[in-house]
Parts: sequence; C-alpha cells; structure tokens
Amino acid sequence: MKRTYTFVIIWFLSVLSFSYLQLHSMTPAEHLKMLLQVVNNSKVDIKSRIAAAQELGQISDGTVVPKLVESYNKLSILDPKEKALKMTLLYSIGSIPEETSLQTLISLAESYKASPQEKDVIARILWNYRDQFDLNAWETMTTSEHVNHTKIYSYIWLLGIIGDEQTIDLFDQILSNYEGKRNRGLRTLLITSIEWIGGERALQSCEQLIPFEEKLANHCIQHIQQGIQPSFKKHLNLESHNIANASIRPQTSESSDVALYQPSSSQGANTSKNIGRPNEETYQYQDVSKTRTIVSTATYQQLTDYIDTKLPEIYSCANQRKIEGTIKTQIDIGKGGKVLRANVTESSLNNKQIEKCVESRLASLQFPQTPYDELRFHYNFRFDAVDRQHFDFSSR
Repeated sequence: MKRTYTFVIIWFLSVLSFSYLQLHSMTPAEHLKMLLQVVNNSKVDIKSRIAAAQELGQISDGTVVPKLVESYNKLSILDPKEKALKMTLLYSIGSIPEETSLQTLISLAESYKASPQEKDVIARILWNYRDQFDLNAWETMTTSEHVNHTKIYSYIWLLGIIGDEQTIDLFDQILSNYEGKRNRGLRTLLITSIEWIGGERALQSCEQLIPFEEKLANHCIQHIQQGIQPSFKKHLNLESHNIANASIRPQTSESSDVALYQPSSSQGANTSKNIGRPNEETYQYQDVSKTRTIVSTATYQQLTDYIDTKLPEIYSCANQRKIEGTIKTQIDIGKGGKVLRANVTESSLNNKQIEKCVESRLASLQFPQTPYDELRFHYNFRFDAVDRQHFDFSSR
C-alpha cells in the first residue's frame, strides 16, 4: 500500500512538473492562444475560465481586446456562471493599459444588449480612469449638432461618471432647451448624472428643477444631502494605469454603429498613444463600388442632418405600440441622393411588420446630393416603449 501511495505521488509530481515546463516553454503568442481557448471552452470548469480571463487582463495588450469582446459576446447574462465570466472579461479589458480598452468599454455600454449590471461594471472601470479623459472634447461632442441621439446619451452618461462640477453648467443648458424640456428620457438621464456628480453646484441645479421634475429633483436633493454615492464610485482591486493624462477623446470614425476599436498594430502598449484621437476632418464608410473610401465631414453632416429630420416618420412605424429594441439598417445612396437599397441588417424587435415599414420609409427618402457615385450609410434606430429617443444608462 505504501509503495502504491509513493508511486501515485511521484506520478502526480511528474505530471505537474511536465505541465509547468510545457507552460513555460510556450511563446507569448502561444500562451495567449491557450488562455483564450480556456476562456471559450464551455466544457472547462468555470473557475478555470475566470482565472484565464483574469490572466489575459494582466498580460495582454490592446491587440487582444477584440478577442476578449468576442468571448464576452458569446456569453449569456442569464446564466449565473457565464454572468460571472462576462463580468470578469469586462474587468480584464479594463485592466489592459491602453486607450483601446476604455474606448471599447464605452462602445459596449452603448450596446442595447448590455445589462444594467454590466453597465455598472463598465461605469466603475471608467470612474477609476476618470482623470484620463479629455473633458472638453467630450463636452464639445455632446453639444454637436451632428452627433446622433444614441451617442449624446452615451456622452452624458460618461460625463456623469467622470464627475466634474463644471459639466453641470452644460447639463443645465441642455435641460433648458427644447429637446431637454420635451424629452423625458433625456431629462431623467441628465438629472441622474447631476446627482452622480454631487456637491453644492449639483444641489443648486436639482433645486431649480423641482417645478419641472419634482420627484426626480427631490430624489437628487435627498441623495446629495445624505451623501449617498452611486455604486460605481468604488476603487478597483486592479491597478489604474496612467495612460496619458486627459488624452481620451470621443471616437468620431463611425456615424451610428457601436464601434469596437480594432488596433492596427500588434506591437503592444507602446504604439497606442494616438488611439482615441481620430482624424475629425473625415469619416470612414464602405463604398459600394470600391473597398473603402473617405467621406468628407460635410457629407457626413448632410446625411446625419437629413435622417435626423426623418426620425418621427421612421419611429411612427411602431404606431405607438409599447415596443423596445434596436433596428440596425444599411442604406445604399446614389449620386443624386436617391436610395438604391435600404435593408434592416439586425433587429431585436422580432417584428417583421415594423422592420418592413422601416425599410419602406427609408427607401422613399431623397438624401442630399453627394459627390459620390454610391456610398453605404449605416444608421441604428432605437425604439423605446416610453420615449422613442430614450437610451437607458441607469447605474446605481
């Protein structure tokens, strides 16, 4: 019996030593590949998958972020085990010290698929990096006439997380204009963001809002006076890297789609200094007749301005039904502004009648004339049961 026990111990130590030597003989690329395989293998114990995801956040650079996003998108928030892995992947993306990571998290938060728990995790990571954001750039983009509503909601949400008192003046300005008075979803997000920022200036702002939004305003006042902080204002157990002080700017290379930034270099963190600083003079689109083309800012503005004027017509396809979700569309536009093709590429509504209606309304549009023979334009329409332009970024 003793000899058998000794044999088992020697065998176990041999296997352990072999595994150790095999692991440490791997190249960095092979090691990353192995960890990704563990994360994506549903047959592997969930604790091992979580451990692999954590290690990826510690040893990876921005080139691995798209792979982590792919793994994240495959998981279900409804399965408690997969939910834990999903949250770990978000923290791992946030652990990678590159602007790519934070831009990706912002894009994930904009996705209608992200749950409130996931948005809260993302908010916590972004709050820990709050000093890294170029506040003026985000405020400027929030008031731009050429940014779609989904992006504006995203920017307001992020500015509330960054938590600078000077932003409250901007929020007050938005609340006082026509859109701020008319759109209750927007008002709710603005008041919540003011509450997140807190302080005396926020208290004054909420007190002024009592005649317009008594319940929300009083809730804001009560929380600020009691010193109640939003749940995301907690320090992470991971190191917050100093990427480049006040360097992270809004991505402007996409019109409406959630844009997950794809780094073009594989050389790691040292090549990431220009990430988050896109050329704001041009916007990239796919051209129908060519592989790629560069569309001028003026053309981009013409297209977005025009389609924004048609939003009531598009949203009327729901006919006041209590429907929530997003319809993603692809519109091919000819030189004279005529719509050549209009297709729904993705929809969470599961309602063919509404999707067909949206395609029909888009097909009948006459866009402003552009200098391009043909170009492809992507636009996402968010349908909400309460307010057609409301985008929920609540986080407590």
